[in-house]
Amino acid sequence: MNTVRLHPLHFTKFIRYGFVLCVFPVLRALLVFDIAAAWTAFTQSALILIAVTILAWLLWNHSEISLDDTCFSAMYGLIIHRTDTFARDRISAVVVSRPISYRLLGAARLTLYFKSEKPLASISFTLPRAQAERFACELLPAVQKPSVFEPAGFDRFLFVMLSANVIATSILSVMTAYRVTKMLGQDFETAAITGLSQAAELFSAWLPAGVSALVTLVVFFALLSVLRGLFSTTGFTVSRSGGILVCRGGLLTKTERRIAVSAINASTLHITPWARILRRYPVYITAGGFRGHELPLIAVKKGDEKFLTRILPEFCLPEKKMCNPRRKNWVAYFGKPGGVAGALIVLWLVSRYALPALSSLLALLFFISLGPVIIAAEAFFREGICKNTNRTFSLSYSRFFTRYLVSLYTNDLSFELKMHALAAAEGRCDLKVRTPSHITYRLRGLEYSEAKRLKFNI
Repeated sequence: MNTVRLHPLHFTKFIRYGFVLCVFPVLRALLVFDIAAAWTAFTQSALILIAVTILAWLLWNHSEISLDDTCFSAMYGLIIHRTDTFARDRISAVVVSRPISYRLLGAARLTLYFKSEKPLASISFTLPRAQAERFACELLPAVQKPSVFEPAGFDRFLFVMLSANVIATSILSVMTAYRVTKMLGQDFETAAITGLSQAAELFSAWLPAGVSALVTLVVFFALLSVLRGLFSTTGFTVSRSGGILVCRGGLLTKTERRIAVSAINASTLHITPWARILRRYPVYITAGGFRGHELPLIAVKKGDEKFLTRILPEFCLPEKKMCNPRRKNWVAYFGKPGGVAGALIVLWLVSRYALPALSSLLALLFFISLGPVIIAAEAFFREGICKNTNRTFSLSYSRFFTRYLVSLYTNDLSFELKMHALAAAEGRCDLKVRTPSHITYRLRGLEYSEAKRLKFNI
């Protein structure tokens, strides 16, 4: 049995509020150059720091994790001792990540993902780097083999562009600015808005005022997302050793992902506007509690989707037509995007007389809103589900600007058919497919007779 102690950094999540009470009053005083107040805050925090250090040492001294041939165990606790034990065959993926702060202290975060999200989807520990890498190798052993996917040159540029997620980066940036402002007491949000306003003034020389502000905001978050994608995909490689996928890469945060192929529930091709332009489709996978939404597994060329079978042998494109458009209700597809586009065109017509300054912005928003209308038209003819000859399911659906092509590799599924009176009279229904990863796929306007004949034994 292999037994090691957790890294002291693991316990900062339990005592972080003590560190906040000590560190941030000092930082707040230093930011306004008040040395006397900083010294007073430091002396007042000395006892708290000593108490927190003693508590961290006691927690570290009473914690350990162990691994044997059948299970993985973790023991921790000071007053109440707790031991968690997990069967090794329940583990679907292991991720070892090392941010800069962890690398400076010789630590690594080991995250275990399980094949089913009940009762627990994942659990994380902070270990010394060598022990974390050794546990990962023992839990999901893989022999070093040549990379199946290793983007370089122009392919690296394409992979960075496909990995960039503007919406996720925008939300993360706003939340980070809010939390820093709340903790340090400095108005970073106002400073950021001021900087963006100055940048918008540069665009206003060529664009109307409202349009320049929108373009500035989009360009700012797009650059942030591309920069984030650049850091995440540095040195990115994917290889397969037997039944284990190994993904490595990262600049600021070095990450190694080991995924059991037998535990993979689904793979999804994201056909985004960027993917259509670049003719490359990013592929994301889910394996029980492992979602993998932060970074695609690989990017496949349009027309060369079978390349994915080198990693996922069961993958195949839909082998037959997935829907009958003549049975579908166009309101279910065009109601929301068409309503938004219609409202914007009405507002644009009103603004031509009432608020001419907003006309350009409303016109731009109207043209942007046509994107979901076009995607809805594509979904009207393509959204559906079919069963392939290799006993897997393929399904396609669209949301906003993106079409998703999903392959399901598991028989642990639940189907829900739903229809109202008018749909029942017309012989159509909506279908919800739920997977062990607690992801629900909703398909609209399927033929009821076809949906009812879907077999559960993949």
